[in-house]
Amino acid sequence: MIRDDIREQMNKKYLSNPDYTFEKINKASQACGPMVKWAIAQVSYAEMLRKVDPLRQELSSLENQAAENQKKADATNALIADLEASIAQYTAEYAQLISQAQSIKTDAELVEAKVSLSYLVFGFKRLTILNGYR
Repeated sequence: MIRDDIREQMNKKYLSNPDYTFEKINKASQACGPMVKWAIAQVSYAEMLRKVDPLRQELSSLENQAAENQKKADATNALIADLEASIAQYTAEYAQLISQAQSIKTDAELVEAKVSLSYLVFGFKRLTILNGYR
């Protein structure tokens, strides 16, 4: 790649001269004509590289950012999967606890009914004992 100072010097001294063309120089010297064509192509190529280099650097930077963002996205997706698994586990545990609570409530109602019946029976026996019936 041609350094910027040499490229600028070539532009000022030679390429800005309207007589510095392949046709005119080739007419004067067929050996120099192709060299002029090559020199013009080299300066043009160097100019294109100078313009493209910042774009290449930006592309490289964006690719690095994309890779970092992909890593973050993968980590976030893994976290989401873990959280969804935890939610599913907690949902199952909650359903089991609700079932146990319902079972306890049913047992409590049954015990309450038995206690009420016991009070009723005990109260009836006491009444019959007090009244002299056995």
